[in-house]
Amino acid sequence: MKKVNTKTKRRIRNRKKMKDVNTARFRITVSKSLKNLSAQIIDDKSRKTLVSASSIEKDIKLKNA
Repeated sequence: MKKVNTKTKRRIRNRKKMKDVNTARFRITVSKSLKNLSAQIIDDKSRKTLVSASSIEKDIKLKNA
């Protein structure tokens, strides 16, 4: 068997809880780096990304400049 680290175990455990509790809700994910920020709204029922936005996108870059 392959050893699974604690970070991966926690992620799997949290996703399982979210699927059980939030069947009628959307999930939002936010990723942040030193230079950029991105967010997604995900529908877990249909397993599709509904909306995504990133600070790399042209429209957002022009607004901030």
